[in-house]
Amino acid sequence: MQIGWAKAPASVEAFPPAIDGLQLTLGAVATAPGQPRKGPLMFVHRMLSASTIINLKSHPLAGKKITTAKIPLLIVYTLPGDATRKAFYVDVDAADLGIGPRP
Repeated sequence: MQIGWAKAPASVEAFPPAIDGLQLTLGAVATAPGQPRKGPLMFVHRMLSASTIINLKSHPLAGKKITTAKIPLLIVYTLPGDATRKAFYVDVDAADLGIGPRP
């Protein structure tokens, strides 16, 4: 998944939830400066200050059925010159991870 930032963060961390029957593994979390905006409004060519790519892998456990459609991923970040940690949730579609019901 990709998160665009108006102001480049100093640090970004992601925390997947515990979901019964599912093993979530967090891969690399990397922020790069000046990535083009991606999303449904592709014709808008604004530059963001930075973009963070978060790799999340899922592995359903044997014999378990995943019924969740959304997975809340906690994002924690700091801004340059401000040690205060800020946070928000991003809902990841389970179908995008190859698990859970399709919409």
